[in-house]
Amino acid sequence: MRRIRPLAVLVPFLFALAGTAAAQECVYVLSGDSDQLAVLRRADGQTLGAFFLPDCTPPDCAPTAVAVDATRRRAYVTRADNDTVTVFDLAAGTVAATVPVGDQPSGAALSPDGTRLYVSNRGSDDLSIVDALHPALLGGVAVGDAPTAIAIISDGSRAFVTNGGSDSVSIVGIPGGVVLDTIPVGDAPGALGLSRAGGLLYVSNRGDGTVSSIVLGSGEPAVEIELGGDPRGVALTSNGNAALVANAAQNAVIPILTSNDQPGAPIPVGAAPVAIGVTNDGLTIFVTNSGDDSVSYFEMSTLEPFTVPGPPDPIALGFGLCPQAFPPTPTVTATYQPSPTPTMTPTIVTDDTPTPTPTGPTPSATATPTGDTPTPTATASATETPTGPTPTVTPTITPITCVGDCDGDGMVTIADLVRGVNIALGNLPVSNCPDFDRDGDGMVTIADLIAAVDGALNGCVP
Repeated sequence: MRRIRPLAVLVPFLFALAGTAAAQECVYVLSGDSDQLAVLRRADGQTLGAFFLPDCTPPDCAPTAVAVDATRRRAYVTRADNDTVTVFDLAAGTVAATVPVGDQPSGAALSPDGTRLYVSNRGSDDLSIVDALHPALLGGVAVGDAPTAIAIISDGSRAFVTNGGSDSVSIVGIPGGVVLDTIPVGDAPGALGLSRAGGLLYVSNRGDGTVSSIVLGSGEPAVEIELGGDPRGVALTSNGNAALVANAAQNAVIPILTSNDQPGAPIPVGAAPVAIGVTNDGLTIFVTNSGDDSVSYFEMSTLEPFTVPGPPDPIALGFGLCPQAFPPTPTVTATYQPSPTPTMTPTIVTDDTPTPTPTGPTPSATATPTGDTPTPTATASATETPTGPTPTVTPTITPITCVGDCDGDGMVTIADLVRGVNIALGNLPVSNCPDFDRDGDGMVTIADLIAAVDGALNGCVP
């Protein structure tokens, strides 16, 4: 018989988890065609409100990037029209500061401890270093030609900057600001994604439709992966098993298995996706679609995409605690015109992605471990997507014999219970584990959690 922790240990663990997860996470989406930094609820993609750039009259202002302090409730937006960084206080709902930086700032990233902001300046070919806690420009360092994007390694010791004009990546030692190395990559590199462990770097090259794969510290040259189309944003999964590339020409996210650098089956999203990010807990992927002013998201456990309205021309995103206040008039103008798109059933085969059990006719994806060497497979069928102002998914309610059994293995684990608590708090949608919703009312209650704990302790009723 399977043994788990006694109730006296398990229940306090769940309530402790609930306390730490009580603050809801939001997605901050930057509009490239207006003055908005829109705020979307992470659980369902609903727009809650927006912050507005000061002295910004579209289309004369040019916001380019956003970095969000996940815990301090601050957001930093770079503007190429006036060469500044706007600092939003997300707790007070105000603009806290405006900091001058280099010419045509294009990318921004915070140090892991949130004390420094690094800004790549495309026009002045340098990297600005900003005091993030007491906003002020501290200095800068010259890099390559037309630096575009930036990523910081998890230990805060190095910054990686793509140089779109010199087809390279500069490695900068920080906080001092010394260029340590330069790595050649493909033509016109733009975005880059860095693994959380810090050993893998992937760079999208718009000029030749490739992605450069770099094993940091190996001394080996970058491996060029042919994708075609228009590769844009790049993000790595939290476990580092896949690099996810937004391909604007294919209206899809292309997964690349890091074990062999082979592209997998495309995951369909909105029109012309440009930016992509992984939530801080690693469970959900968000994508901004500039072609139809929308935002797509999917759970790593299912790969089933959902698309919701976003701000005009969404070009960048970040994650953090939801605001405690909005400006006096948080008006969001969103234009969303969905068109028929193919629905695909992708499979990313990794060594630790759980296998979801689909229920009813809802389209689903299956991630199945197959051995030591994962190989991507996919099947696809083209169907018409209903048009309308807001696409919705209607779940089919089926009897639940094991409340909280998210992966269908006939038992409730601590990982399942953690997922249920996050659903109850609104940090995850119910679709992440429908088996917690006993009565099909679209929510997870305390009673549902107690039933799941009982199943964990005493076993599920067959």
